[in-house]
Amino acid sequence: MTRDPTALGLLALAIVLFVRPAASLAEQPDARRGKEAYARAVELEQEGNHPAALLLLWEAAGHAPGDGEVQQRLGEALERIGALAPAIDAYRRALQARPHSRSSANSLILALVRAGKGPEAVDRARALVAGAPRDPEAFFTLGLAQSEQDVEAAVETFRRVLE
Repeated sequence: MTRDPTALGLLALAIVLFVRPAASLAEQPDARRGKEAYARAVELEQEGNHPAALLLLWEAAGHAPGDGEVQQRLGEALERIGALAPAIDAYRRALQARPHSRSSANSLILALVRAGKGPEAVDRARALVAGAPRDPEAFFTLGLAQSEQDVEAAVETFRRVLE
């Protein structure tokens, strides 16, 4: 029997959205269990089993809500199945845990653009550029954020990347 990856992703999303994380079931977060769940989730992602990895990432996030790496991976897994609002929440938590993480900032900005929250994405991207005025990657992210709001500004920003 062939498994439809879209159906598996939707099932995983339903479980993620409607089943509370393990840590919220009146137990204290268990860092060891969170690390084990995270490690297994990474293995499953490498094997291409994204729905199972998502479930374990959700568990890991319940055990380690302040772990920026876990939240970043959870955001990526949620975004992969189109769950933009929960992905944005996970990226916000990742960025809160790791305020200087470029990958978390970029992921949040691009997810905001995909979710139709362009003004916030542009504001965050401008702040990224202000913090790294000579970094072409920061300008590239700003250009992507601007592309939904103001094409001319995006083109000008992309020109700066090429300079």
